[in-house]
Amino acid sequence: MTSDPTPSDTGPAAAAPTRPIRDRILFFLLWLRRPFRIANFTPSGKALAEAMVRGVPRDRDGAVVELGGGTGVFTAALLAAGVKPADLIVVEREKTLYDLLVKRFPQISVVYGDAGDIYAISQAAGPRGVKAVVSGLPILTMSVALQTDIVGGAFRAMDDDGVFIQFTYTRKSPVKPEVIAALDLECTLAEKVPRNAPPARVYHYRRKVADAEAPSNG
Repeated sequence: MTSDPTPSDTGPAAAAPTRPIRDRILFFLLWLRRPFRIANFTPSGKALAEAMVRGVPRDRDGAVVELGGGTGVFTAALLAAGVKPADLIVVEREKTLYDLLVKRFPQISVVYGDAGDIYAISQAAGPRGVKAVVSGLPILTMSVALQTDIVGGAFRAMDDDGVFIQFTYTRKSPVKPEVIAALDLECTLAEKVPRNAPPARVYHYRRKVADAEAPSNG
């Protein structure tokens, strides 16, 4: 049996091994207890994880914040894609999953806290800019007010060109239209992931680019 990594055997981009059967059982039990706080009854698959991390900018430095780390599927994909452990912050409010993430990824910052506090959490980590937020939250089931707190906090924490990445199992944007409008965001369907169970879609949200002022005729 493969053992969990320790700080001494974990390289800069190393991703901790997962435990598929154990993770599925754990996720299912948590989902039964809190179906509106857990996105699905099983962890996301590899294809969805790869689709989620493809949207993280590679052409500039900056921190990446993951909301709802779960069992670490997206975390491992982010590290494997080249995100430096020192640049990755994972937020998880389920104590069982938080403890699992701390053990599984000792080389990164795992925060036991609420996604609505993302701005304060990112600031506490240091003065670095945040270039992307990768969300594994069940955001579709949240109220307009809660979505506004979380997504608004994410864009407050991010640089002007930051991207908020969210998946859904439905055919429409999981962030409500009124939230998108209130925060002045652009929503893009980035990728469809039919090989996930259930099939998923990945959306990207960015600040709208202000139109350049028209030249005067005078």
